[in-house]
Amino acid sequence: MTGGKEARIRELREEAACIGPMIDGCLQTKRNRVENKDGKVHVSPAHHQVQYRGADGKTRWKSVPARHLAEVRRLIGNGRRYRRIERAYAALASEAALGGLGEKKTPR
Repeated sequence: MTGGKEARIRELREEAACIGPMIDGCLQTKRNRVENKDGKVHVSPAHHQVQYRGADGKTRWKSVPARHLAEVRRLIGNGRRYRRIERAYAALASEAALGGLGEKKTPR
């Protein structure tokens, strides 16, 4: 493994360790739309749900009060940042592991 790749892998590990709490999911804003018998349409105020992956790998939903939206958005941003770091780390680790396989050996 080259020195540049090793250094970048260390940087990615340190960056991932500093992220803190995160959510692997997305925030959804929903409105209920109901048409009354007289033809008028009623649209409810916006309500928010966070869709996330549970510990068992299944998709889950949770309602989010409006006062917590900023915090949930920050946690989702941290989750996206972590996933970007994870992809970069996996690519570098793969390159490092396979780096010496294509080299020709010198005859003795």
